[in-house]
Amino acid sequence: MAEQNKDIIPTQFIKKDFDLSKKIDSDFLNLIKDNFGNDVSVISLAILVNNPEDESKKELISFNYRNDKEQKNNEIIVDISNPNSFDKLRRIL
Repeated sequence: MAEQNKDIIPTQFIKKDFDLSKKIDSDFLNLIKDNFGNDVSVISLAILVNNPEDESKKELISFNYRNDKEQKNNEIIVDISNPNSFDKLRRIL
């Protein structure tokens, strides 16, 4: 059975206790809140990591809440385009 799992490469995981709105510039969020007159929260963020030496090695990292419950519980889904980046992200988060 372990042999069959070698072809499974995880590129998504859940990070608990991660409030995405606290990671975004508060001045920017306050400007949106002030102009719209409503509460503001961040539900998605995508980051492109460029590799100037090799265009084919660009990486996309996205942070998303799947629903309101996960947002309230600060459980975010992290998607990565390069499974080798998991350890890097684990150190960051």
